[in-house]
Amino acid sequence: MGRMVGIAERIIQATDWSRLREACGTAEGVGIALSDLLAAATPEATEEPYWRLENHVFIQGEVFEAAEACTAVLVAAFAEERPRHLRIGALDILFLILGGEASGEPGTPPDIVERCRRVVREGLSGLVHEAVWGQCAGAWDVVGRALGWVILPAAELHLGRPDPRSLVLVPDFSGWRADAVPDMDDAIAVEVVPDWVCEILSPSTQRDTRVAKMAVYASLGVRHVWLVEPVHGFVEVYELRDGVWARVQAASVEERAVLGPFGVVEVGRWFL
Repeated sequence: MGRMVGIAERIIQATDWSRLREACGTAEGVGIALSDLLAAATPEATEEPYWRLENHVFIQGEVFEAAEACTAVLVAAFAEERPRHLRIGALDILFLILGGEASGEPGTPPDIVERCRRVVREGLSGLVHEAVWGQCAGAWDVVGRALGWVILPAAELHLGRPDPRSLVLVPDFSGWRADAVPDMDDAIAVEVVPDWVCEILSPSTQRDTRVAKMAVYASLGVRHVWLVEPVHGFVEVYELRDGVWARVQAASVEERAVLGPFGVVEVGRWFL
């Protein structure tokens, strides 16, 4: 069976890699490594092209010019169905690129990391779909780095006062602006009120979420709540205004909408 030729593969073909720089010179090998990564049939087969990217597009936190085109290819891979081992590898590479710093090498733009984050934001829908419905835990890490947020699935929130343990909440997803919270990588329980919460509704949880949990979130000062309705295929966006929830948007699967507080998201991608 021949190789898949999807959006990501077409980006590779359309890119003049010889005009871009990586750690060891021109980036022709980066395009080849990406092609091999996308074609990898097993987890073991991803390892060799993965290292050809890690040691060339970025090294020990230094990011090179070819990273922007590399990011575009990896983000495009999430627009189509791909094997789980490929999605894991792509998320690992994206996470490292978005957390790096521009190398001092000639040809590397000083804003290369921000350029890569912009590419991720432009292709956010596939990554949000992976984060909400996929099986790769690293998707929210990539989305968060691109947006400047810390986003955690099923975080245990201890928000009671004066005893934090007197009120424990576990939203499906919680988010904090990255510049406003400490490092949460090793946190078991979080005692900081999130800026954003996302709840996936079901027939058995819908009433409790809409009535009881929304009231609690308002009392705590959560600023934004998304209620995702997978059965009927839409998302409602709520914003806290003077202590009262205002439904500011309701977007269906057919829409490409600007959903606060993040930006443009193709809602339909969440329900495929």
